[in-house]
Amino acid sequence: MIFGFFRVAVLLPMVGAHTVQIDETETRLRLSDNDDDNIGLLQTVVDSLGTVASSQESFASRSHARMARSSSRPCTCESENSDWSPPARTHAKCVFIDLGAADGNTFIKFLNSEYGQVSDCLNSGNWEAFLVEANPVFEKELSSLEEQFPGRVHALAGKAAYMCKGETTFFVDNDPTHNYWGSNMEGGKHPPSDWKHPNQLRDHDVVHHGTNVTVPLVNVPQLLYENSISADYTIMKMDVEGAEWDIVPCMSRSQAVKTLDDLHMEVHPATWQIGNTTPAEMEAAQQQLIQKGVSIPKYYSAT
Repeated sequence: MIFGFFRVAVLLPMVGAHTVQIDETETRLRLSDNDDDNIGLLQTVVDSLGTVASSQESFASRSHARMARSSSRPCTCESENSDWSPPARTHAKCVFIDLGAADGNTFIKFLNSEYGQVSDCLNSGNWEAFLVEANPVFEKELSSLEEQFPGRVHALAGKAAYMCKGETTFFVDNDPTHNYWGSNMEGGKHPPSDWKHPNQLRDHDVVHHGTNVTVPLVNVPQLLYENSISADYTIMKMDVEGAEWDIVPCMSRSQAVKTLDDLHMEVHPATWQIGNTTPAEMEAAQQQLIQKGVSIPKYYSAT
């Protein structure tokens, strides 16, 4: 069997008002030693190129959208940094990292042992919680929890969970009906059909109103690395309205996840992300976390 390889450079003609040029299209053909087969296969390739022109404009449009989405990321993944310092303690505790803490409603569930078997930690007071919430409307409630549990609750209010440090524009949903659940980094204003609770009717005008604020970013791998040790029982709740599509692939490349036991994550539509992670890449990242010992149970939050 002889394997022939052909490189085809193609210059497509005008399509409407657009000149489409493929500078270098490499087509690798596995051919037999039959010359007629070679010619036939090559003709098939040439014929199929005609379909490229008709779809090139829409393809370019989609590509441009993906490039624009990618460039909108406020920073790039930082999964490791030699400047990070792990905790100096050696005694184990329960650590609850709440990403998208809202007013502390899911933290209260943690205190009620709804996020794993933490009753021993709770009864002994040997636990610590980090509450990350970008929506500034919840600062008062989270600060109150920090005062109620001094040294154990750390309120990171007015900060957005992400995969690196920096700052970003954050859309604040003005509708209090469901605890301002539409607030997000992507800029908000998702179409009503794209909301995570489509069965609950919402006022479309309210959905499309909100406020943009600038908030600092919390690097999730760094937060985990600097506040958890292997002996801990570490639980992370992640409900970040689409930012998980950037955070999880970055986490999967971090050694910090060796201290993470459970990840309770609500996965939102891929269109809500500000990056361009594909569903296949997201699935692969979750599998990498599982292989590193992280349990990822099914998770859903009503708010």
